[in-house]
Amino acid sequence: MKYTQVNQLSRQILFGQRRRFGCEHYHRFSAQMHEVEEDAPTVEIVRNQSFEVGPRYSNLLYIGEGAYGMVVSAYDRVTKARVAIKKISPFEHQTFCQRTLREIKILTRFKHENIINIQDIINAPTIEQMKDIYIVQCLMETDLYKLLKTQKLSNDHICYFLYQILRGLKYIHSANVLHRDLKPSNLLLNTTCDLKICDFGLARVADPDHDHTGFLTEYVATRWYRAPEIMLNSKGYTKSIDIWSVGCILGEMLNSRPLFPGKHYLDQLNLILAVVGSPSEEDLQCIVNDKARSYLISLPPKEKQPWNKIYPHADQKALDLLDKMLTFNPNRRITVEQALAHPYLEQYYDPADEPICEEPFKFEMEFDDLPKERLKELIFAQTTEFQSRKQSSTSNQGSVSEEQSNRVGRGPHCRGHFGYCNLKTEIALLAMVNLIISSAATSWLIAHNYLAIECQKRSKSKIVAFPMSDLSEDDLKKEIDIFEKKNQQLRSEIEELASVKEEISENYASLVRTARSQTERLQAQIRDLHSNSAQLLKCPSCGEEFFIQESQRVRPICKLDRKTPVVHLYFESNDQMHKWIKQHGIVEKPAG
Repeated sequence: MKYTQVNQLSRQILFGQRRRFGCEHYHRFSAQMHEVEEDAPTVEIVRNQSFEVGPRYSNLLYIGEGAYGMVVSAYDRVTKARVAIKKISPFEHQTFCQRTLREIKILTRFKHENIINIQDIINAPTIEQMKDIYIVQCLMETDLYKLLKTQKLSNDHICYFLYQILRGLKYIHSANVLHRDLKPSNLLLNTTCDLKICDFGLARVADPDHDHTGFLTEYVATRWYRAPEIMLNSKGYTKSIDIWSVGCILGEMLNSRPLFPGKHYLDQLNLILAVVGSPSEEDLQCIVNDKARSYLISLPPKEKQPWNKIYPHADQKALDLLDKMLTFNPNRRITVEQALAHPYLEQYYDPADEPICEEPFKFEMEFDDLPKERLKELIFAQTTEFQSRKQSSTSNQGSVSEEQSNRVGRGPHCRGHFGYCNLKTEIALLAMVNLIISSAATSWLIAHNYLAIECQKRSKSKIVAFPMSDLSEDDLKKEIDIFEKKNQQLRSEIEELASVKEEISENYASLVRTARSQTERLQAQIRDLHSNSAQLLKCPSCGEEFFIQESQRVRPICKLDRKTPVVHLYFESNDQMHKWIKQHGIVEKPAG
């Protein structure tokens, strides 16, 4: 379905509050950090590295760093939102220059909701002064790798994340590009469950009109997500290598553990064969490397493992799709278009809402053999061209930013926690749910009033379409129907959040009751000790107080809730107790 301007505006109004909530309230980037002085500095220091990105970008916070760059978050004074800024210093190495140029060329051309965008590029005014490059992108709160380390995903989340991965990959493959490094850490996420593919430094053009034999030989993909044909063939591969990587990611989402965590080249291959089984005669024919084929033939035969044995609690449709993605023979492996049409993703599948690249890359755009000096010139030219296009686009499009026009995720709403661990968490979640309900209700009211006003305008005039749109009367009715469905969906979400609020309130009350009960029990224990034959002693050196009591057997030490540290010491006889007191020079105090 083609999104019209009115539909875009209604989506922005309906979901804008919730999206802002995810970025500003749930995380540490509060509204107070967004206040910037007019004379903001042009240079800020983060962990001993200078960032010359001001005055537009300020309040820099460290996120992470890699082999040739550091990533920080910053406040953008123009869009009034926080962004991610990646500082890259690639010009000492030809490989880093090559990867930087490749990523800039690809991402400045790509425009897709499930692929990270480039909002801005900052560099020196001349090529001689250019030492670093700053790439500004939308800020995503986490990535799939970090999420899987802390939480087990529900089937709804797995399904929705997988759909977004494949939706973005369809666009990438339609551009004649192989990503070649798909893995959980390269899949960025935010609190509304939107997913974006990032890191195109290893991507390559796979032009169907060009013979790539002997060309695609570079070391690619993190080992655990590497397709078997990369390890076995020495003369190239196809888009199917990305499908294998997605299959490995799907397997990892199903139980939060890597499927093939190989320690080295041969171990990786053996782990794969132990699961998918030994290749058939047909599969062996697709291996053009004679030595690799001979090695596989020499191995003892291995049976294919049933997926429901590896993932006993997984959805059967998910396992069927996983099986098709992790087919040993790349010629029989499922394509991205076929994967999107699989029954497991039927609730999201919409070919009209899965765009492809209108200008595919050609093989001539590759630049493997260029020296780093020439690559630096190309990087400077590419960034200068981007700035020119951006200025021209800004003057023509007005003030509506690219991020505001992004499609809103259709998956389950991510509350950020799958379980509640303590009293402070309960209180924080209770406040968070109240804010979400309030924001959602306000957004619904604004959107409802907007459409009501527009409908009233139409009824009183001869206007054929909405202002700023080209809708006919029939299209208008359809848009209103769509809005009513979204209205109902939003009401359902509010009801769900209200039930969550009630559950959190009950948990909070239960924790308070438990805490009170434990306090009363401890106070009772203290009273019992005072009322019995216990002696309260005080150490002359440290001032620590002791309860000493005669007992028939040694009991566990128990610390009580007092202003000063209290330790129970038990002795088998009264003589032993007094001997210990005398040895340590402790003065007896009256009990109570």
